[in-house]
Amino acid sequence: MTLSGIAVTDDAVQEYLNNFQKAGSSLAFIIYDIVNVPEKPKAHRIDIFQKVARAEVADLLAEAEAEGFKKLSEEPEDYALLRHILTKGEQPPRYATIIVTRPDKSTKIVLLTWCSNNAPVKKRMLISSSKDELRKKLNGVHYLIQASDEDDLSYAEVLKAVKSL
Repeated sequence: MTLSGIAVTDDAVQEYLNNFQKAGSSLAFIIYDIVNVPEKPKAHRIDIFQKVARAEVADLLAEAEAEGFKKLSEEPEDYALLRHILTKGEQPPRYATIIVTRPDKSTKIVLLTWCSNNAPVKKRMLISSSKDELRKKLNGVHYLIQASDEDDLSYAEVLKAVKSL
């Protein structure tokens, strides 16, 4: 549990381990959210917000593009869809895990922290104070990338980060 008192659910950890620690994952990415604990009104936990299977990416991205979303030429479809989901409308701060392929064709697991500069201060504090605990629980994460605007979340920026370390 973090200093903020936010725990990561066992289901979130298990889903990550089942899909990102084994070759041939059927998931493109997992998005995590900080949610209220129903039985404890002021308590929070990190749980799965959305899982997207690789087989769903093309259809979901087509729907997003029909709504006006623009996939950038350099980004893979799964990353474009993740970027769309994280930044669509007034989305709250969230985490996501995705596998990124580096220019040398090696793959790395990335934990993204999305926290818009426009997010309420309390939400920004919660996401910031619990990211290290999430990273500890998600064994095998190679990179933690923090993004607060769409430029930070661009695939080019992500590639720079995973190439430099």
